[in-house]
Amino acid sequence: MLLRLAGDGRLRLVDGPPRMCSRASAWSPTSIRTPYGHQHVVIRNESSGVWVVPGDVMYLYANIEGVGGDGRYVPIGLAMGSQENCMLALDELMRVTGGETSRILPGHERLLWDRHPSGRYADGLHMAEVCLRPGEASRLPPGNVPRTGGGDPG
Repeated sequence: MLLRLAGDGRLRLVDGPPRMCSRASAWSPTSIRTPYGHQHVVIRNESSGVWVVPGDVMYLYANIEGVGGDGRYVPIGLAMGSQENCMLALDELMRVTGGETSRILPGHERLLWDRHPSGRYADGLHMAEVCLRPGEASRLPPGNVPRTGGGDPG
């Protein structure tokens, strides 16, 4: 399948940090001390700083903040080749965000809705609004009060 995708021009292999657009890049390890098979996306926003989409190196904030916020990493490791590789990747996420874990946006984390303004649409879709351009209006559902912190989004 990969050969077919490459032949169709739909697959591009990268080695190193490619530029995806003017403010986003992907971090892809190349040295022996970096995690096997890991890539995360770093978005540099002029108005609100750095944001990271971590890929599958972490699913929940507990992976990087520790259970109950104790600060000890809880590495997933299986998809990264080893626990050590996963911990190296988590260190890189902390370095890129200056230790601000809410700037990391794990795709499986329901706490995104608590840490960022969020709301639920009539069809049940729940959305967290991570950042807006200066002057941009909220896209949260009409009549929904943007909120941060605590509470069950459900």
